[in-house]
Amino acid sequence: MDQRRVGSTDLTVSVLGFGAAPVGSRAGQGASRLAIARALEAGVTYFDTADLYGMGDSEKILCAMLASRRDKVVISTKCGYTYSKGMKALNIIKPLIRPIVTKLKRAKAAAGAAMASQKSQNFTPEYIRACVEGSLSRLKTDRIDLFFLHDPSSEVLRGGQALGTLSELKSQGKLRHFGVSCDHDVALELMRAGPKGIAALQISAGPLERAPLGELLSLCQHHGVGFIARQPFANGRLVRLGSPLLAEMQIHGLKADAHAAAGLALRMLRDTPGVCSILPSMMNPSNLEANIRSISAAPLSDAERSALNALE
Repeated sequence: MDQRRVGSTDLTVSVLGFGAAPVGSRAGQGASRLAIARALEAGVTYFDTADLYGMGDSEKILCAMLASRRDKVVISTKCGYTYSKGMKALNIIKPLIRPIVTKLKRAKAAAGAAMASQKSQNFTPEYIRACVEGSLSRLKTDRIDLFFLHDPSSEVLRGGQALGTLSELKSQGKLRHFGVSCDHDVALELMRAGPKGIAALQISAGPLERAPLGELLSLCQHHGVGFIARQPFANGRLVRLGSPLLAEMQIHGLKADAHAAAGLALRMLRDTPGVCSILPSMMNPSNLEANIRSISAAPLSDAERSALNALE
């Protein structure tokens, strides 16, 4: 597994990262643990989570699986979202309803909508400090390698308090580095103004989201800020029936199915200079195996490049 430096930091991460959003929520503990174990065997050294994922359970499961290898992996987590008291109470019965949500598409959509409606954001210094302490406790570690603000607005970043708080926490040794996980436009404004101590950005990027791979990626390289590509499959739009990439793959005589399209996205990002890691979500061991095969596959062919270029 190719290992790449995160910007100008002292962190080195695998080009294929482990997106742990489903861990402790949509993915059960058994599948999650198997996928994490296989990722470690394959040389994955970067694991990304958030206090939001599984309402903290994602961090706890990662802790249980990575504790013995703490110095050999990079863990990033995030803060900024909070759930209502009612949603937190439902966390108690999560193991009972997960099998239903996992198997039924309608139940999965309803659960996602319900959770989204119960989320709010908080980037006050007090909340950020409390989140860092909570993540340190759940991960059972004395430092967080990379800590991200989770989808802040431009107004939050312009205010300076949130980034200032992270800088203070870094000076206290609780964070090795910090960054922002946000939309392209927010990140572009931030990088144009200067990175303000930011070590890395997490940005949605892939065949259907090319904009971040232009000026923003160049600015990251100029400032020594790590560029981490999240959601390479565009929340599933890339591989669904009717996807423009699948249509172009057919036109160019390529195998056109979900696995081939996902693999093409990973290889495109892998071969883009300046991308240090790619973060697809890992639902189960089979997802992971497919991603490992893709990230290790040959460079893009002329036909594959033509199919991708047709989307520009």
